[in-house]
Amino acid sequence: MLLQSDVFDQFVSSITRGGGLNAECRIVVCGTHRSGTTLLGDLLSSDPRSAQLFEPFCPLIGIEDVDTWYAAGDRPGSNWQGVIDRFVAGRKTKWHTAPRDSWSLRRWLKGTPMLRQYVLARVLRPRRIVVKCPYLTLSAQYLIEQHDFRVLFTVRHPGAFLASLRRVHWDAAVWLDDLAKQGSCTPDERAMATTEATQAGLLWLVVNRHVLATRQRFPDSAVLLSHEHFCDDPHGQMARVTRSLGIVYSDTMREAVTRATGGDVVIPPADKAHFLVRNTVAMVGEWRDRVSARDEAELRMLCEPLYQQLVGTDWLGRPLSAASSDRDTARVAVN
Repeated sequence: MLLQSDVFDQFVSSITRGGGLNAECRIVVCGTHRSGTTLLGDLLSSDPRSAQLFEPFCPLIGIEDVDTWYAAGDRPGSNWQGVIDRFVAGRKTKWHTAPRDSWSLRRWLKGTPMLRQYVLARVLRPRRIVVKCPYLTLSAQYLIEQHDFRVLFTVRHPGAFLASLRRVHWDAAVWLDDLAKQGSCTPDERAMATTEATQAGLLWLVVNRHVLATRQRFPDSAVLLSHEHFCDDPHGQMARVTRSLGIVYSDTMREAVTRATGGDVVIPPADKAHFLVRNTVAMVGEWRDRVSARDEAELRMLCEPLYQQLVGTDWLGRPLSAASSDRDTARVAVN
């Protein structure tokens, strides 16, 4: 493919004096998949002179060297660190190409959408680069420490996460097995996750406990966004997030937020995974109609303590102080 040939790569490196992902601000949007990373990636890259890179560490469509979901680059001595270094520096990074049955001269010249995004980001040297990739969550600390990225983590309620996986017919075990293979969860944890709900819950737990560890280690570089809080107050939450990331909540971004969250869709169709204009306020809590009581009980057992710690609300979305007050009132009434 022309855009990733050695000759073209040398040309890009020569005209850009290095050819890497250089920008005044580099942001990576992480968290579990199905947690709103696509929407936030679009919003953060809506300003002029911004470039977005869509899921470069997805094993299906991204970098050729990536053959595992949720690359655990933060583990000491991880081989993923070299892949990340080459990706950021613009050195010898090859991308998945089209299947043989869709090969054409035009495709060879233009490259895949992911490759074109990467080349443009290297050549145009935008003011802001936004890497939208949940599969870099377990590499976020390395990106912060070694490459000066700011990280936005999106956290979605475990029940909503399970409902969303079901809607698009995605099997949590696929991602969970790769996490176990890399040592990101223990063999005992993986063996105990036998139902659809416990597998989704363990996947949510493994990814988000790394989110919490990163947030605690790098409080100035890692920002947390509750998907439910964003749905309930898109502009207020986006203003907070941009302030924490050190960027301006511009009029352009504000308009993009209004367009993306003011639609009619509450429960998207099963075959649509991305790029929907939603009625976000109406979506808060709608997952309860699509998750059984047994599923919810299994999820709560696994995920509730961490969810409370990350988001600051109880399972039902109430502030923890209010929930504690309700429990105290109930005890007094019983006594």
